[in-house]
Amino acid sequence: MLEIEIAWGEKNHPYDLDDGEHTVGRSGNSDIKIPVARVSKSHAVLRVAGDRLFVRDLGSTNGTEIDGSRVGTEEVEAGPGSLVSFAGTLMRRASAMPISKSFVAPAQVTTRLHYNMQDGYSPAARDRIVDMSAGLFELLASGRDSEAVGTAACQFVSRWVDADRVVLLEDRGEATPVEVRARWTRGGDPD
Repeated sequence: MLEIEIAWGEKNHPYDLDDGEHTVGRSGNSDIKIPVARVSKSHAVLRVAGDRLFVRDLGSTNGTEIDGSRVGTEEVEAGPGSLVSFAGTLMRRASAMPISKSFVAPAQVTTRLHYNMQDGYSPAARDRIVDMSAGLFELLASGRDSEAVGTAACQFVSRWVDADRVVLLEDRGEATPVEVRARWTRGGDPD
């Protein structure tokens, strides 16, 4: 039996996997269900063979990676200490150490405020950034009025960062108040 944990919703979710194959996805039919919008319904397969773990992607929309390297339809071994990403939802093999919130945002995963194609990101990361940029340019070129663009921009951001609430602020400089220009809340509930 192999112990893993997957982080979503600011919580770590432990699983005990017997030898054999285990499907991962958003679908209720998955052996390991991950209720995160960016995870495909049938995302990947984990295969356990003793103390070894193998991962293969099932043609997911947003990709599977091991330590930042894209996993295709051929199995790739995820050794002890490897970090597996299902469309940004992180999985690791459980350890004897207590689970802490630091796994939800481990030190080796960082947020970048810019992107340069020369930085050597994985193909999955480049594809996501290009898709996101294309969607943003379409939104800005849509010809909608500024209020509609602001609300649509908030919805756009929520899809890429899996947010429940997004606020677009305008800062006109020193000694002026920051103003709310647009907002979006999942389900349309008021703030």
